[in-house]
Amino acid sequence: MPRRRCFQLLLVNATRPRLHPEEILMKKLVRLLLTIVLAFVVVIGFRWYRYIANTDSPYDEVGITLNSSMPGPLNAWGCAKLKQTFGSALPPYGCAADNGTRWK
Repeated sequence: MPRRRCFQLLLVNATRPRLHPEEILMKKLVRLLLTIVLAFVVVIGFRWYRYIANTDSPYDEVGITLNSSMPGPLNAWGCAKLKQTFGSALPPYGCAADNGTRWK
């Protein structure tokens, strides 16, 4: 019984259409680009969350830039988290109201 199963697998692989070298290269390139994009998103997201969750200072330049660049809901959540931790300090850029001295 196991021999028959192996033979069936060989037949399935033999009937599968072979990819051209260009297609193989394109698949590898797409996989590489997706890996790079995913790694970039993970690194930037981790750096942003580390800024939001910190307890040292709300005035980290890279964190302020990342938080200001985030879409509305993420920016609002980040500002609320920073306000919860540093409510008595002046808000960083991106979390300040119109006058610059109050939190959003």
